[in-house]
Amino acid sequence: MKIEGVIFDMDGVVLNTEHWFLDSWHKVEEQFGFAVNWDLVPLLLGANDADASRVFTEICGSREMADRVNQWQLDTFYKESEQYGIQLMPGFLELLAYLQKEKIPMVLASSTTMTGILESFKKCPIENPFTHIISGDMVTHSKPNPEIFLRAADMIGVPISNCLILEDSYNGVYGGLSAGAITIMIPDTLPATDDIKAKAYRVCASLNDIIPIIKKSREQS
Repeated sequence: MKIEGVIFDMDGVVLNTEHWFLDSWHKVEEQFGFAVNWDLVPLLLGANDADASRVFTEICGSREMADRVNQWQLDTFYKESEQYGIQLMPGFLELLAYLQKEKIPMVLASSTTMTGILESFKKCPIENPFTHIISGDMVTHSKPNPEIFLRAADMIGVPISNCLILEDSYNGVYGGLSAGAITIMIPDTLPATDDIKAKAYRVCASLNDIIPIIKKSREQS
């Protein structure tokens, strides 16, 4: 299948932020004095605010505590990202340059709010390179529902079956598969499961592996 468009997740694929997120839960245990159910934490990756709110409540035991923890994480992330900046994931700049050179359309499909996306890119080494963005507050259903990916494909005018989706979360990968896209997992904080290895188009070590895959698909078609 010829790859004619690329759909990026943001956190853990374009921006190196997921490690901070998971590490922050260890600090939450110390700061707030309760044990985190680590089986639930991966459900937050790729979830929009509404779905994340429900998982937060389950992890924290009450809505009040969930709000306190969420605000503490946001405040801490803001301070640390202001101080240290947000780094790009390995291979992103090279992939970006290739897509721009070949005029292959790309779109960012992130469960983060639009405000959060734009604020994150302000702290990066480069300006926001995406002219097309679908954010979590623009859709009704979050990943693994395919809505965000189907809307992303429509935005760039490419059939979803010809779109390559790059994801690091389980929610994102299953959403891409449900959409009918060419879905690749690039594990960051979560390892690829046996089920994902069997169902995804590929599991890659980093974005550095993506250009040859796109080239090959376009040469064969």
